[in-house]
Amino acid sequence: MAYRENCVYCGKTITERSREHIIQNAIGGLFESEDICCPDCNNYVSKYIDAPFTKIFNAIISRIENFTKTNNKKSKPSYTGKAIYNGKLYDVLMKAGKVVSCPELSKELKCDVSKLEWEIVAYDFPIENKPFKNGLSKIAFNFALERGIPADVLKKGVNIKIVDDKIVDLSFLYPVIPFVPLNPMDRHIELNTDMELYHNLILFSQGKMLWCYIDLFNTFQYYVLLSDSWDENISVHETYLQLLQK
Repeated sequence: MAYRENCVYCGKTITERSREHIIQNAIGGLFESEDICCPDCNNYVSKYIDAPFTKIFNAIISRIENFTKTNNKKSKPSYTGKAIYNGKLYDVLMKAGKVVSCPELSKELKCDVSKLEWEIVAYDFPIENKPFKNGLSKIAFNFALERGIPADVLKKGVNIKIVDDKIVDLSFLYPVIPFVPLNPMDRHIELNTDMELYHNLILFSQGKMLWCYIDLFNTFQYYVLLSDSWDENISVHETYLQLLQK
């Protein structure tokens, strides 16, 4: 197999291969590629794109038994949400299904609030923000690259700032559109079928548009528009499915 010669982000010649996860490892992504970017850019993407994105799903991944990752397999991340103590609702920090911190109540009672009897009622999922859209777009970008879509086509939707041959800012500009059930069959599949935990990717062309459908945890379902000037004479249909242990 002929490897990519230059990093898709900084453009430098790749002298050392770096494993980049197509779907972020912290949410169970096992699909890797050594043909995307250099180690420096990989580290940047991991810190500034992947970390803020995967943090959103901590409430889910911390409660999946036998959750499989290639890195840091025994970690149990913390996450935020809402819990009730003595009839009052509080913003809390949780870990492994238990409340570990509540600054507001700690000030009131001056005690270790993790020892109290809490009723957990909600988890926070801040998905209408830039980290969420960047994280989804990075998945679509990576999958399209791995399946042979030219980098020049995809980079039209990527804003990259390079200083002294190093990436200092990165954001994805692709439109991100949520999937909504539009007919009785969609609604039945969404609400009335057995729940399986999986990540699913579908890269497909539709006329002059190139899309990537992303389904994470069989719950978070979005379309990312990678190009609106695709050659409609070239048909694309690529898929990837990964079941998660639970």
